[in-house]
Amino acid sequence: MMGCEGGRSWVLGVRCLRLPIIAESIQGARLHPSLLRQAFEGSRRPLIVTSSAAILDTGPVPVSENGRLNPPPGFAWLPGFKQEILKSSVRGIVIRPAWEVQGRRPQSSAIPVGWLRLARRFRRGIYIGSGENRYSAVHFDDLADLYCIALKKAHAGTILHATSENFTMNELATATHRGLGYKAEPSSLSRKEARRFRPIADNLTLSHALSGDLARTLGWKPSRNSIMKEIEHDAFVHAYSQGVDPPQTECQEQCAACKMRTP
Repeated sequence: MMGCEGGRSWVLGVRCLRLPIIAESIQGARLHPSLLRQAFEGSRRPLIVTSSAAILDTGPVPVSENGRLNPPPGFAWLPGFKQEILKSSVRGIVIRPAWEVQGRRPQSSAIPVGWLRLARRFRRGIYIGSGENRYSAVHFDDLADLYCIALKKAHAGTILHATSENFTMNELATATHRGLGYKAEPSSLSRKEARRFRPIADNLTLSHALSGDLARTLGWKPSRNSIMKEIEHDAFVHAYSQGVDPPQTECQEQCAACKMRTP
């Protein structure tokens, strides 16, 4: 957690699902909004709280910042915490990062955990059911840009969705399939089949699409690679590292350094 001493602004990171931490991890049960308000009142410094899209009642249509709340078990405390900060005299700002944040570390993969393993098992990109459920995504560097913009421009009580794009599971499977160099087409697993390999298969058919339009009105212009490009690239690098002769794709042409970076 960063402080306002010495003219600095505060950014509070809350670990929710797979969200990045702007500073150090803080256990939600130990957060006391009243103490934060007391610490900030009169300082004229902004306080940014990183929240979670998990508390929203989301679907395939991108949800805005004022979407209906439906926090799952374990997240019931978060809406109340957010409201106490936003309704106080502190210049409180809430940022909800997209469901998938890619580009966090040089060695991390943009491919959500388990999907690459499934693709390799079936030798094709895999999705569950129709594959039309949608997820939101943002590049880590674009997310960092939004924090900087929010510090300068966001008014007290503002909630922002850090979402640069939304994608379907079908598109994820296609990008993985293409990067691994498989022939034919990606294919679907029924929920029953998928449960054999992924116990949380039912959850993976849900949609978590967010709208990032409000953030763009502040001047946020996400410009880093699409998550689809990163997924295809990561699949390509994985195929090469496993001794597979990867395809001649746009990813290969743009990533001439892949061979040097691959162990």
